[in-house]
Amino acid sequence: VFVSLIPLWICVVFFVLCLKCQRPKNFPPGPPPLPILGNLLNFSLDNPMRDLERLRKCYGNVYSLFIGPKPAVVIDGVQAMKEAMMSKAADFAGRPELSHHMPISMPVVGMVLADYGLSWKEHRRFALMTLRNFGLGKHSHTLGRVCTCSNIICQVLFGTLYGYNDEFIKVVVQCFKENSKIANGPWAMVSYNISILDFTQQHHRCQQEIDHMLEMKTQITYDDRHNMPYMQTVIHEIQRIANTAPLSVFHSTTKDTELMGYFLPKKQLKGTLVIQNLNSVLNEEGQWKFPHEFKPENFLNDQGEFVKPKAFVPFSAGSRMCLGETHTAGYLQKL
Repeated sequence: VFVSLIPLWICVVFFVLCLKCQRPKNFPPGPPPLPILGNLLNFSLDNPMRDLERLRKCYGNVYSLFIGPKPAVVIDGVQAMKEAMMSKAADFAGRPELSHHMPISMPVVGMVLADYGLSWKEHRRFALMTLRNFGLGKHSHTLGRVCTCSNIICQVLFGTLYGYNDEFIKVVVQCFKENSKIANGPWAMVSYNISILDFTQQHHRCQQEIDHMLEMKTQITYDDRHNMPYMQTVIHEIQRIANTAPLSVFHSTTKDTELMGYFLPKKQLKGTLVIQNLNSVLNEEGQWKFPHEFKPENFLNDQGEFVKPKAFVPFSAGSRMCLGETHTAGYLQKL
């Protein structure tokens, strides 16, 4: 009798698992999930970003998929990104609970993964104040005296400034590159390497701007960027094409909310997991003159002046954008 009940129990378990993979009412559409696996089989290991683009073309700029049994919402394009991360920034400023995705419970420390709330606001305010006190964002410094963002962080953590040729800094940079390979996969690093190769082709025109400025002064300052439009365009175009963090850091809803007419619950799912596809914005048709090519002209207007399109979001957008975004963008132009 017991043996004869095994198929029945298998059917019951399968039915329960299928119910757990049901989308809430008026939830964004998406591919049908499998029990336990969800939509993991919808992605290839060699280039999952290509699979995300395929799903976008099928289901639109806001769609859902299941990471195992837990549903997630993917946001694509400038319009959806602006509504979620700027117009409704507080609704989408949470972080997913790691215990829902990890085999063991892990305490959340630091600020990047901390959930949205008073503690996070205080830590962010303190971090910004500390970085500014150490020189980040001060425009009056000349090129020879300005520290890079990474060196400022080293000063905060270790109390020491390092020269650009210091072995320790070289190791830090190398570790960052290796971590990027692991986190983003080979496709992101390939794009980064391609952008560096293309940059060398633009080197001559950039060098002309640098030489022209150095004819009038001995050092180039941050304020000189207004007289070096092509240098600015090349650096921003490298950031756009490289896109080394194409999915940013995952977000979570802080309350029941809506996005592009869809309902995203908080209580029912303990916060809807939200994934920003920054790649879709940085390569969106209609937002760029040459969305799929390395062209510094993407940041030049008809008068040859530097402009920053609203689709330029390599550091995410809204209240949880990269901590030093407004300052590091300027510092990168000094390198």
